[in-house]
Amino acid sequence: MANYSVTSGNMSYGNTLTANAADVVTFADRFGYVSVTNNGTTGIIWVTTNNTTPVDTDTGENNSYPVAPGQTALISNQTAYWGQTSKVTIAGTPQIPRGGGAATVATSSTVGSTPANPGSIQPYGSSLVGAVVNDGTIVQLISTSANGYYIAAAG
Repeated sequence: MANYSVTSGNMSYGNTLTANAADVVTFADRFGYVSVTNNGTTGIIWVTTNNTTPVDTDTGENNSYPVAPGQTALISNQTAYWGQTSKVTIAGTPQIPRGGGAATVATSSTVGSTPANPGSIQPYGSSLVGAVVNDGTIVQLISTSANGYYIAAAG
């Protein structure tokens, strides 16, 4: 399995699949939809957007979508809903600073770090927007053939 990261602000990515090995393409931004184009001449590309590995003989149980050679499929992002107002929550950090105060002053590496007044620290799940981590847009692809692909994200 190969992992590729697409930096924030970029809305497309292209590469070539190795036969029978999944590619995981993670867009830093969350999009509502992706279009996946199979640039190959043989072999179906199976795609998921729910952060599960697609199966190249999927029968529907893994929410894999087939993209035939020379075709493009529009697929919705099937991960949990995340709104732009939640972008203040940064993936990989245990807490987020809130309030209008000065920058957070960490006194230790634990969740009990002390903020400068009048700021406050809210653990995940306690803000009005739910403090959901932006998981970006994760597209996973697999094929029994070596096929080129192109992903364009929108929404």
